[in-house]
Amino acid sequence: MEDTRLKALTDVTLVGAAVDLVLGILKIFLGVVENSQALVADGIHSISDLVTDGMVLVAVRQGNKIADEDHPYGHARIETITTVLLALALLLVSIGIVNNAVNILSEPGQEVTPGWVALLVVMLSGLSKEYIYHYTMKVAKLHQSPILEANAWHSRTDAISSVMVFVGIAGVMLGLPELDALAAIGVAVIIAKVAWDLGAPSVQELVDKGMDRTYLDDLEDTVGKTHGVKGLHALRTRRMGASVLVDVHIAVDAMITVSEGHQIAEQVRFGLTEQFPEISDVVVHVDAENDVFDDTLPNRGELLLLLEHCWKEYSPAQNILRTNLHYLNGSIKLEVWLPFTLASSPAAAREIADKLKRRAMEVVPQITEVRVLFAADES
Repeated sequence: MEDTRLKALTDVTLVGAAVDLVLGILKIFLGVVENSQALVADGIHSISDLVTDGMVLVAVRQGNKIADEDHPYGHARIETITTVLLALALLLVSIGIVNNAVNILSEPGQEVTPGWVALLVVMLSGLSKEYIYHYTMKVAKLHQSPILEANAWHSRTDAISSVMVFVGIAGVMLGLPELDALAAIGVAVIIAKVAWDLGAPSVQELVDKGMDRTYLDDLEDTVGKTHGVKGLHALRTRRMGASVLVDVHIAVDAMITVSEGHQIAEQVRFGLTEQFPEISDVVVHVDAENDVFDDTLPNRGELLLLLEHCWKEYSPAQNILRTNLHYLNGSIKLEVWLPFTLASSPAAAREIADKLKRRAMEVVPQITEVRVLFAADES
């Protein structure tokens, strides 16, 4: 499936590149021969599309490489960095075109001689680029490729610029030579707009700008509807090429098991990737509901040593099957499991539980609750 997708994206990009190359060389040649700044600018615009086509090929082939040890999140930002460089190059090209056109406008009298051949080339360019736009957009939609869709729109800007050049050349043929330089400036503005549209989102991605508020609201709604989720916070997003990465903390019932908490987290992850296909990775941190971290509380190893010391002379405590700890609201709730055989009567069970509770809470004041449970010894 991936090979088929890669071939389709590569083929449509190569077709567009071939058209851009032929049109770019032809327009620049005729622009130089007939001294048309607008035609030269339009040819440079076509060549810029050729550069974009190259960027797409790099992005498709390099950016879609699987993650490796050195790039655990994949290679998608190869596409992003390439896009920023392309945007800078386009911006410099647009500045150069405007500067040249302004010089021509300030020095009237230069001969501008484009004729019917140049006019026909521009018409052919506009029609060709409009066809490439529709062809590329169809493949982009079919294979859900945002970068190919962006490249399709880039092709359409070339078709629009061809309309401007057509007006400029027609103006020259009607005796208004300044329209050629004005058309060149119009093309430069389009190129600068393309540079901004390509570069700004890519720069934001490189500095890990999160998704917009509407998108975050949709994510929160999906996470909040997951069974077992009591609340959520610290929702963070960032882009990685065409993909979105998500981190979120969820609050769950404090007394459920670790495995159930993990199951809820997996349900959150599956729900997000199922509803939002662009999400490629979700990290879910599970918090106990009403959890408050307190670094003064003893860890499990320290606590068990304290309990072992305070219970060492009490024989029932030597038969503990399991000890569960619940760190909640800056305190500890303790569950102690003993063999059912020790509970010879309800009174005996209560006596054991009371002694364990009293001794534990005297030695460790952070323990606010002790539950003693009796169960069959599964060993």
